[in-house]
Amino acid sequence: MKDKSILDPVDMYPSLRDKVIEHAKEVFDNLVKEAGSDIEGNRATCKAYYAEMDSLTAAENFKSGKIRKKGWFIALCAFMMIIGLIGLIIGLTIVEAYVGYAVLAFCLAGAFFIGGLVLLISFLKKFNLAIKHAQDIVDAISAKVKELQSRAESEMSGLNALFDYGMPAKIISEAVPLLQLDQNFDVEKFTYMVEKYGMVPNLDEHTSCYFVQSGSIVGNPFLVQRVYEQTMENRAYTGSLTITWTTTTRDSNGHTHTHVHTQTLTATSYHPAPNYQFRTYLLYANEAAPSLSFSRDPQVNLGSDDKDLAKQVKKAMKEAVKWERKSLMDNDPHDFTRMINDDFEALFHAWDRDNETEFRLLYTPLAQENTLEILKSNAPYGDDFSFVKKKMINIIASKHAQTSDLYAEPEKFIGFDIDKMKDNFVNYVSYFFQSIYWDLAPLIAIPLYQQHKPREYIYNHPYKSNVSYYEHESLANSIPDEVLKPDDCITSIINKTRLKSKKGEVDNVVITSHGFSGTSKCDYVSVLGGDGHHHMVPVPWIQYDEVEKETSLSILNSNVSRSKFNKEVKGNVSKIIGEGTDYVFSRRIFGFLGGEVNNDVASLLYKSLND
Repeated sequence: MKDKSILDPVDMYPSLRDKVIEHAKEVFDNLVKEAGSDIEGNRATCKAYYAEMDSLTAAENFKSGKIRKKGWFIALCAFMMIIGLIGLIIGLTIVEAYVGYAVLAFCLAGAFFIGGLVLLISFLKKFNLAIKHAQDIVDAISAKVKELQSRAESEMSGLNALFDYGMPAKIISEAVPLLQLDQNFDVEKFTYMVEKYGMVPNLDEHTSCYFVQSGSIVGNPFLVQRVYEQTMENRAYTGSLTITWTTTTRDSNGHTHTHVHTQTLTATSYHPAPNYQFRTYLLYANEAAPSLSFSRDPQVNLGSDDKDLAKQVKKAMKEAVKWERKSLMDNDPHDFTRMINDDFEALFHAWDRDNETEFRLLYTPLAQENTLEILKSNAPYGDDFSFVKKKMINIIASKHAQTSDLYAEPEKFIGFDIDKMKDNFVNYVSYFFQSIYWDLAPLIAIPLYQQHKPREYIYNHPYKSNVSYYEHESLANSIPDEVLKPDDCITSIINKTRLKSKKGEVDNVVITSHGFSGTSKCDYVSVLGGDGHHHMVPVPWIQYDEVEKETSLSILNSNVSRSKFNKEVKGNVSKIIGEGTDYVFSRRIFGFLGGEVNNDVASLLYKSLND
């Protein structure tokens, strides 16, 4: 693709995915060469490991079989002894009336009881010895398995050390030049999106950034963000109370009968409680159609055939006619006018658009065709996305993105079997590409967006921070909750950051962790019982009160690889910031917990991380 453009996102996806997969294989092979890994040696070790694992499974099954046989044997002996005891009881019961039968019962009882006891004494030891022997075999094979796994891990240690943050993003950028994915969301791009395109930063103290992946398409910036949100909801609490009462009745003979009744009364009480959830969306900025806003939600059910779609379009267009008439009658300057393509109008369903001219400029016949292909495609996700355009900001929120694993931590690729590691690495990169590509597809489907290259934007002021606050929050959220959680907090926490100062290359920020404490309360709700009286049913509930804690965090955009950090930087950092100081390193961004960093420490840290 000389011009790097994607003219048909659906038809071109397989070839683009293949390019990503092939490049992922090349990158993995190059890492193997760099690490000097002995491929054949590792394969031989793993072959022996899996053979021993099979032997271990067989040995554990053999031991389990012995244990089961022992259990059945003990049960049989116990059964015989119980029969003997029952026979003894029967003999004692009938001895005076039926002496002959009693003697027979005593004999049989003795035979069963003694036989069961003799069998138990004679063979229990043999079973225990057999089980011990089986356990010895299991232990021996387990030791061999651990030794082989340790050897395989040692053989792969060099390769495992080379896995780094942002590898899938880099592979995709090199394989598909149209999609440029960044190593982190820097402050330059953040400022660019806010000042030029009007992106509104998420400053809500109830929402925190857990993950962000920024990038661009032909210079037009985008970011994929996963946020953790806290909302308040009315939670239902239920309590119960058991009551009893008596009634009397008189039968036909004049006798009085007393009846005891029991009833469990239940009551419900509603009180506010925090609710937490993740939300993932893609935000894309483009100057094309700058006055246009609209929204749409998924319309096509996965698996719909042409007949189903035809019915859906027919029904939707009847509604569209009514919508158009109403729009023309209300003197609204943003009148809705149907497009010629009924399929697109019905299935894309962006009827709240406020600028028909720019909408048609954006959705040319080719853009409509591309978009319909996405909506009607059943693989891999189909029409699973909401699309909101607000002037120059486009937001895509898909169902698949909500559960996609986009963190791409290096630990995800670590292993001891080189062939499985390669499959895992390549499959993850392919999966990462698939998730992000199909979020971008509704935007790539619009040729004008690819044709529009942004004009150069000149900043006339220095940046307030070295790293965007999205990365500040993402790094804060990589710190264990127990370090940041406020005292008495019983819920999850939302971490928000604010810049305290900028000292050279270091951002000194304050993490404010918001959570809730809980106090046990009880409501008493009046409920009418079957006895005709009202009873106060206790309903226990929890009163949630906001609590927060502030923690200082100093952050540097180190741009140091994970391998270099682990080999060369860790020791120096400890010397600079002090032994025992908590620090975190993620996505090539370094941060440590403590007081505000002074200029001397800041320069030493930056030098240590970047030499």
